[in-house]
Amino acid sequence: MSEEQSIPCPHCGFEFLIDPRDMLAGGLCTCPTCKKRVGLKDGAEGMASNTMARLRGLQEAVGKQ
Repeated sequence: MSEEQSIPCPHCGFEFLIDPRDMLAGGLCTCPTCKKRVGLKDGAEGMASNTMARLRGLQEAVGKQ
């Protein structure tokens, strides 16, 4: 996974950089334009964490081939 990715602010639409690993760990980012704080919804961290664990397992399985 890339270290930084961009997302549109859900409030003003401005695209800004985020660290996806930080977001998956429950971190918040702040839009530099409107100062709105952006994060995952409550309960989404567990689903995102499980998905990332499955992705790592698939990457390891493909690497062994």
